[in-house]
Amino acid sequence: MTNVDLVIIVVVGLFTIFGMYWGIIRQVLAVVGLVVGLMLAGQYGSEVAVWLGSFITDPNLAQSVGFILVLLTVSSVSSLIASLLHSLAGLVFLGWLDHLLGGVLGLVQGVLAVAAVLIVLVVFPVDPYSGWLRSSLLAGWVLRLGEPLTLLLPDLFAAAVRTFNEFGILP
Repeated sequence: MTNVDLVIIVVVGLFTIFGMYWGIIRQVLAVVGLVVGLMLAGQYGSEVAVWLGSFITDPNLAQSVGFILVLLTVSSVSSLIASLLHSLAGLVFLGWLDHLLGGVLGLVQGVLAVAAVLIVLVVFPVDPYSGWLRSSLLAGWVLRLGEPLTLLLPDLFAAAVRTFNEFGILP
């Protein structure tokens, strides 16, 4: 098991724990934010990268940072709105079920978020991360589980799958 695998486990675990804590209501809105964030990042990440080019000289790093910056901004705004709605509505139903379903949705969200980051790191390689991915036991599995992202990021996902096939780490 590599450091990349440990990071994957920790990130997916944290998403699951936070999902259990937040419950299904806030998690649904957080997943919507992630999906919209991925769509907008795929569409506008390159434009943000152009703007970042005056600060970041490596074009691949600028692309990666631009994509992730758009994704995190949209996801954060969505989470904030979800928390406000949850507080205002005072929605509490079957507490344990709310939290259990939130944990399941958090797990799904964590896998999709990690898959999105892996796609970006593979398509826009930045040393030393691309080398670390080659030795990962979990990266290929996460990418396979993240296949629903093909609907949102078809070109990036296809490029990532080709690269992962070249690495020989897809299950």
